[in-house]
Amino acid sequence: MPKFHYQHGAGHKVLQIENRVSVWHVTDTEWQSSPFTVVSSYPRQVTMKYLLVLVFTWTSAARLIHHHDIYLEEWKAFKLEHNKSYINEEKERVAMKVFAKNKYNVAKHNQLYERGEVSFRLGINKFSDMTLKQFARINGYRQTKRSMEDNFLEATYIKAANVMPPRSVDWRELGAVTEVKNQELCAACWSFSATGALEGQHFRKHGHLESLSEQNLIDCSYNSFNNNGCDGGNVENAFAYVNFIGGIDTEQNYPYEANQNKCRYNSTDSEVGDVGISYIPKGNEAELMMAVATIGPIAVAIDANHESFKGYTSDVYYEKNCSSKRLNHAVLVVGYGRDERHGDYWLVKNSYGRDWGEDGYMRLARNRGNHCGVATDATYPLV
Repeated sequence: MPKFHYQHGAGHKVLQIENRVSVWHVTDTEWQSSPFTVVSSYPRQVTMKYLLVLVFTWTSAARLIHHHDIYLEEWKAFKLEHNKSYINEEKERVAMKVFAKNKYNVAKHNQLYERGEVSFRLGINKFSDMTLKQFARINGYRQTKRSMEDNFLEATYIKAANVMPPRSVDWRELGAVTEVKNQELCAACWSFSATGALEGQHFRKHGHLESLSEQNLIDCSYNSFNNNGCDGGNVENAFAYVNFIGGIDTEQNYPYEANQNKCRYNSTDSEVGDVGISYIPKGNEAELMMAVATIGPIAVAIDANHESFKGYTSDVYYEKNCSSKRLNHAVLVVGYGRDERHGDYWLVKNSYGRDWGEDGYMRLARNRGNHCGVATDATYPLV
């Protein structure tokens, strides 16, 4: 604690603080209750303003300590809720700083939401201690040459004739969508998008829903089919593998492990046989809408490497910096609709678990220039 000099006068006390002197008009009782240490007298009389600076500084410091204590409690609660641990203290300090920055950004963004300046809310979630670079590592969609070529026009999808698509569709309500799954830190979003599309087509063909094995695709479509397990892959390559091998295991028989391991596919446990791939015309949201309405859930790829995507919590997502060409994350479109306040949207099933977004889903802006590339690389399997 700093040392203070004082002179006792009638109805006042004189303080010197590092060569600055102040007069404080207080009672003896107030003076005696002061938290400062008095060491000697000082003979000069000066103005009140320096003491006011002292009091303000001391109060600000107390508030800072109070806020720091609250922040530490929030950090402890965050670690407990999301089962977080770090390999050393330095790693944790870095993560704490990222967490603090994300909390600030979330609060700032949500103020814009309350003023109607943005169409979606952000929140604190299990990714809030990650930098954007760290977060991007779990988004493992790898673009094919087909999806990157601007002049690529191939499309095997033939839309239904004389059909007017409904104003909204939700394949969850029709029983064609399994529970939201969690890829964890394995960059195998491509496998979840692929199984989601296969599950939907299997439901339409056989009338019952079966959860299919992402782990089967991670382990067995590696290398020969140009997928890289937990280091990324492509939905199209996953469909090609299922077509070649003649099926895919169920989730129950080949459960998810979030790591790449030896292929253990057993044809006797196979539930689905894939016979082909259909491509939606590139960049055409109207065709994608028709396909979702008449075919079922569609595998798509989007640009998800944004702080706003990482922290998305609710409402209709529109990120002004989203790219329609730079695709890095595979998801599943299971429907579409319109929000009265924020406009048209795609109903997107993600693979981050139910503790992200709207119970694991996102409403992504629709009819806004192929936002985030939702219609750039859209496919489904022919079962």
